[in-house]
Parts: sequence; structure tokens; C-alpha cells
Amino acid sequence: MVETAAATGLTKPLADFTRGELENLNEAELEAVIAAAHDNANEARLVLGRLLIEGTSEKLPKNEKKGFNWVKEASKNGHLGALEYRTYYEIRYDKQPNMKKLLANLETIVDKTKSTRAFNMLGEFNQVQDKKEGSKEEAAKYYSKSADEGCQIGIHWMGVFYHLGFGVPKNLPKAVELLTKSAKTGNGQSCYQLAILYINEEGEFKNIKKAYSYFEKALLYGVSFFEEFQALFQANFDELSPIFLTTKKPSALINKDSKDEVIKLHEAYVNEIKTSFSAALGKDRLYQRAVGFMQDQQIWMIGVLVRYFVKQVLSFDHPDFMKAMKEDINPLLGELGLWALTNYSMRQKEKGKADKKKRT
Repeated sequence: MVETAAATGLTKPLADFTRGELENLNEAELEAVIAAAHDNANEARLVLGRLLIEGTSEKLPKNEKKGFNWVKEASKNGHLGALEYRTYYEIRYDKQPNMKKLLANLETIVDKTKSTRAFNMLGEFNQVQDKKEGSKEEAAKYYSKSADEGCQIGIHWMGVFYHLGFGVPKNLPKAVELLTKSAKTGNGQSCYQLAILYINEEGEFKNIKKAYSYFEKALLYGVSFFEEFQALFQANFDELSPIFLTTKKPSALINKDSKDEVIKLHEAYVNEIKTSFSAALGKDRLYQRAVGFMQDQQIWMIGVLVRYFVKQVLSFDHPDFMKAMKEDINPLLGELGLWALTNYSMRQKEKGKADKKKRT
């Protein structure tokens, strides 16, 4: 006899529910799946616990304590996804987390699942312990494994590490390869690191024009080194002013032969980016949107999500589109996301005009 949850209105066999389908059930339906004790019972425990903790389902009221108990139960039963979720939760919310135990959990997770998030967590832990012998090499080991799995965080940090010689021998060609790969996904931090590389390195890697281009992209993705960008322009005025004037096409009233006027115009452009960024960030903080409270090391997400939204999400069918908007694109659903999308659109228009000019 095929077991169903008829009492809750479900007609599908309980053992056949996928994670996506479980996420659309209400609390009573999920508890019915758990009570049936099929292979997906622990998956249902994790889903129920996560939905209660995060409060992201309209069908379940938020209850963090109850939700965490479901997650703990699933993790004790050997569910690796629940163990991973529990570990991140305890790292974030425990006032006195048992780091030895949590690190052991992460080691178990990466050994059995190759979770890039766990690789990155271990990489970050060792990275901040850089004065401890061997920690730099351990950080590079874990970020390298994350990069091998295609994770943008791992790719970015390995690019940084190869640039700085942190935990690995300095390798500028490898640094450029990895940082460029990450920058193409919209990672503003990688754009900024490339700018620093092209400014400070010597020989074939010294390239002020590339540095300026990547620095500008970084700013438009939310990296907030505005004064440094203006200083770069002024210090390399003869090389960079033609690029700026060609791209921005200022009013005929501007004397393009006047260094002072062009520098002031560039400063006004930088201040416009800074002011609009600050205004968008301020509104998101005022309305308590999560994106308004991103730390500097998290701001890379904005550009990556912009590219993901434009290049992929807009082509999804309706169910996948709605799921992506709810689960993946949430940081863009605010003033800062709109600001970044506007900047991306502006750059694409400028790029299109420049490409058209090259063909004529």
C-alpha cells in the first residue's frame, strides 16, 4: 500500500517528495512526511527547521527555537545538509561557539560533500589566523578547492593570494587569470584587486589604462574607494583624460584643453557615483533591508547578482524566475540593487556606442 498524507490533503506518496516540493508544504504536511519515517524524513526535518528559522514561507510562522530543534534532530540522524546548516547557524548566533567542534563539522562536510561554502568558511578561518604557522597555506588549500568547484569566492581569493604571495608562491599571470575570471561575473572586489595589481606591479603588468577601467567598474559595483579613484586619474592625467573625455562626451561648454576643468569634471563624476551610492545605501538602511547592512567584504555580491539577473534569471520560466527572485536576488530588491542595475545598463550603452564607433 502506498502511504499518503490523506489527513492533510496530500495525495502524493510521502517518500516521493523532493526538496523543492517539501518547501511548498505547510507545517502539518511536513510533519506528516517526518512521521512516515521514509528516507526523506530528515530532509523534511531540515526543510521545516530552515523555514521556521528564516520565516521565508507564507505557510509557516517564524519560530527560530522550534526550527533549530528540527535541524538539530536531522543533524543527529546523520543528515549532512542539516549538519552544515546547524554549523553555520551556531557560528553566527552562538555567543560562545565551540570552534573546535564546529571546525570538525566543517571538515566532515567538505570531506563528504565538497561544499564550497564549507571550503570557504575553513579558508576564511585560516586566513584571519595568518600569524599562526601554516594557517596561510591552509587558507590557500581550502580556497583552492572552492575555486576548483567553480565557486566565485574561492576564485577571487586565490587570485588575491597569487597576487600577494599569501600561502602560495606569488604568480602574477595566475592572479590575473583568476581575478579576471571573477571580475567577469561582476565581482567588484576582483575588479578592485586587478586595478591595484595593474597600478603597483612593474613590467608587463603595469597598465594604468586597465587599472582605471577596472577601478571604475569596482566603484559602479559598490566598492567605495572614491578618493583613490580620483587620485589615480589626477596622477595619470595625460594618459587617462582622453579615455574619460571620449567615454563621457562632456558638454561643448567644457574646455577639454584645460587640465583644471577636466579634473574638476572627473571629480564631479566621481562625486555623482559616491552621492548616488550613499543615497541608495541610506534608503535601504532606513527601511531595514538586508542589502543596506552588507559589510565591505560582502559588497561583491551586488555586481555578481546583477550579472546573474541580467544574463540568466530574465530567461527563466515563471516558476524558476519567481524562485530566483525570492531566494537568490533578494539583495537586489532594494535601492542599492536598482542603483547597480542602472550603472550596469549605463556601462552597456557606453560600451555599445564605443563598439559601434570602432566598426565605422
